[in-house]
Parts: sequence; structure tokens; C-alpha cells
Amino acid sequence: MCSVVPSVNAQVDKFLGSTFEIDVYFVTNDMDFGLDIKYEPLAAAGTDRLVNAFSAAEKYGTPVIACSFGTATTIDVVDKNRVLLGGLIAPGMKTMAKALHLNTAQLPEVEIDSPNSVINHTTETSIQAGVFYSQIGLVESSIARIKKEIGDNPKVIATGGFASMIAKNTDVIDVVDEDLLLDGLRILAERQS
Repeated sequence: MCSVVPSVNAQVDKFLGSTFEIDVYFVTNDMDFGLDIKYEPLAAAGTDRLVNAFSAAEKYGTPVIACSFGTATTIDVVDKNRVLLGGLIAPGMKTMAKALHLNTAQLPEVEIDSPNSVINHTTETSIQAGVFYSQIGLVESSIARIKKEIGDNPKVIATGGFASMIAKNTDVIDVVDEDLLLDGLRILAERQS
């Protein structure tokens, strides 16, 4: 199991163990991912990011960039020598929309959507466009800068709840893999047994 919410780990472990009569193994930062991880401190790296980077390297080879579009948007880079160089963390689209709602006096919380135009005529669609196109800009700009920094042409893999929506609106994503994390967990489990 891969969890980035430590406060629920014991409850999930107990529930799964008693309900299904299984032993639950949690991914830890110090597991052997077959990567040289350059994250400091290693304990601060989210296990979801580690598993996504590992899975992308295993499934697609290196160099590779793993982009996850969920509560947070994360982009992690594995170079051609299987070195996990690190990456970036930014607010995900729902987090951005919620922050606008919570931190302003009159802006409503909106559903995430990909508007047809950057220019919009209602508050709701203007927020949707701002949230959506800021993610597109983040991804396109970041991927271009990463490619320039590492000097290779890495494959770019997208996963997470908004991966397909993003990929349909930019040409910097090579593959949408909705099972990237689950496949990574499966590969890790097979290696542990």
C-alpha cells in the first residue's frame, strides 16, 4: 500500500487485515526502487511520487518524466542513468479552484472543466479557464525547461484524475497511464516476494 496520509495508515492496516485476513505492507521511502534517489531528505519524498517515478522508469525506460495530476500536480524526473533527480510540486486544479473560493470574498467554487476558450464571459467559466490553462502553462513550461536542463529527450507520462484532460490539450504528454501507480505497486510487490 502506498499512502501519503500517515494519520490513517494504522486504521487502513487494521481494516484491511481484519476484513480480508491479509498482511498489509506499506511502501516506505527507503525501499529499493532501483533508482538513485537524489531527494533530500529522502524521508520527505512522497511515496506516491517515488512509486510513480519507479513505475514510469520500469514501464517506459529512461529518461522519463512522471506527471501526476490530482490534488497536487507533481512532476518527477528520472534521467538516463536511473537517477531520480527530483521534480516539482504545485497545486492541482481542484486545489487551485478551492483556494480561490476560500481566499476571496465573492468567487464561487467551481467544477473543473476544460473550457473551449481562454477568454470567457462568466465568473464560473473564467475561473475554470484560469485554473485549467494555468495547469497547461505549468506543464508545457516545466517540461520544456526540464528537457533543456537534462539535455535528453525523456518520455513524458501522465497519470492521475486529470491526466486525460490535460493530455488532450497539450502535445507535451506522450502517454496517459491511469494505472501507473498501481502497476508500480504490483512490480514492487512481485520483487518483495
